Amino acid sequence: MVGAPEALFLRETQAQVHVAVGARPVYFGPLNKPITPGEPLDLSTLEPGRIIFQEPLTVTSSEAAAYRAAVDDNGDLYDQEHVVPSMAVAALVMGAAIRAVDLPAGAVHTGQELEFALPVPEQAELNCTATVSQNSVRGSTRFLVIGIQGALGGKTAVAGRTTIAIAEEGA
Repeated sequence: MVGAPEALFLRETQAQVHVAVGARPVYFGPLNKPITPGEPLDLSTLEPGRIIFQEPLTVTSSEAAAYRAAVDDNGDLYDQEHVVPSMAVAALVMGAAIRAVDLPAGAVHTGQELEFALPVPEQAELNCTATVSQNSVRGSTRFLVIGIQGALGGKTAVAGRTTIAIAEEGA
């Protein structure tokens, strides 16, 4: 499984968190043509600037609570303010980006950079986008850098990038 521990709550916590999607996600492949999720994607065709997906996400209060339980955050501030923890927002956007690429087994998440600009209220629709920032091969390893953004009402709430290393086939 690829991703930061915070991102793993999407699939693996005992709380069984599920993201409420406001609309059917749109995934893009080469030349920004829609692709079908789950179909094999040739990673070598992903050029910088290509949009991988655009997907509205909504986090409910129970999903936010499940995230806090998964990371053992017992503070009351989020409940009082009815906002989603920043790392939960980042995990949702980053997790969606990684799923959109449908990485092969053995891919390694090597790092991430995140910037949080706005709090995300529970039940708010977050318009998420992931774009290829870099796609290069060094030796027998492909390095894929994906830029992510989550926006509320046209204003960026979270932005960042994640780097993934993937062994090239036949290497």
